[in-house]
Amino acid sequence: MEKRNTDKWDSIIEDEEETSRQQVKLEPPASVWVICQYPATVIVTGITGKRYVFNGSNSILEVDAIDVPKLMEKKFNQTSCCGKANPTPKFRML
Repeated sequence: MEKRNTDKWDSIIEDEEETSRQQVKLEPPASVWVICQYPATVIVTGITGKRYVFNGSNSILEVDAIDVPKLMEKKFNQTSCCGKANPTPKFRML
């Protein structure tokens, strides 16, 4: 039986393993687009001290990424016909 040269295949496999081990570090975005779901004007001051003015429902602003968690915590209560409150987020990321 003839022995085949597998050096070529070994080097291809090693190259593939090397490429899969490389890690790419992605920088977090500096800002995020946020939409207001509250049906009135909302003025919010973020953690960074920036002031954001959302002019009613469906208004979209570019918000500093550091301020996003604080905005996502904000909720408003919508009361149903039975008087039960359903907390609904005021903001949503796009």
